[in-house]
Amino acid sequence: FRRYGRGFQNVHDWRRHNVDEMVRQVRDSIKAIDPLVKFGISPFGIRLNSDAGTRGSEGYHNLYADAVSWLDKGYLDYITPQLYWETTHNLAPYEPLLRWWNRTAKEHGRHLYVGMAPYRPWPASEFGRQYRLNRRDDIRAEGVIHFRTRSLLEHSGGLQDSLRTRLHPHPALPPFMPWLYAHIPDPVEGLGADRRPVRQVQLTWEPVEGAVRYAVYRYPAGQMPSDPTVPPPADRLIAITGETRLVDSGLDDRLPYVYLVTAVNRNNQESTARAVYVE
Repeated sequence: FRRYGRGFQNVHDWRRHNVDEMVRQVRDSIKAIDPLVKFGISPFGIRLNSDAGTRGSEGYHNLYADAVSWLDKGYLDYITPQLYWETTHNLAPYEPLLRWWNRTAKEHGRHLYVGMAPYRPWPASEFGRQYRLNRRDDIRAEGVIHFRTRSLLEHSGGLQDSLRTRLHPHPALPPFMPWLYAHIPDPVEGLGADRRPVRQVQLTWEPVEGAVRYAVYRYPAGQMPSDPTVPPPADRLIAITGETRLVDSGLDDRLPYVYLVTAVNRNNQESTARAVYVE
């Protein structure tokens, strides 16, 4: 610090500045290669105790990490605070921290992907409470990131079943980031559908320039909205694929269906949907 302090009045501000500079340099290096690569950081869940009324260690002082500074300077596309405490924790309860990080991310126009903790031996009900908070109308976090995959796969408290059947029963596209530019693909062409034996339908379509994957939606016939340009609701999404064909299984051969297919770019923006009716 004595040698390289560059006029900073104390070593703590100098260290935070160095961390800020590291974040900037990593971000600039990534964006210089590919501006559509999304850059984010997962900071310690408590920046300052005064932010959310907690009583724990502080990333601002102990790790010299000022996540608000990174957001202020536009370095991040998303932020994933490590909210690894229960909703009933006596020093750092989940909800006040979630609300503070959510408000901070939205004030800066960036996405909040909540850092969740399947490595903790909590019952599935605790994760359910946290998910419901994430999805409240007055919060609406853009997503979650679980630490870590192995813990998620080996969790013994029923979390896997809860995720499959209740918390994430449908596939989902990540939210697009409006501050990142990518050309919205043209609609798919040549969309066709054929019944196959044993309760299956095969869909095929032509590749679309600029599309990296395709989203496929299914409606029972008669329930499709009258305007196919309106984005379909998420609970109608049955698959996201990088191929130009899909086999949909487990159908009722006696019922007709309507399928919508959209082309999706690298920023998760969808084209106008194309529809096909299956007798």
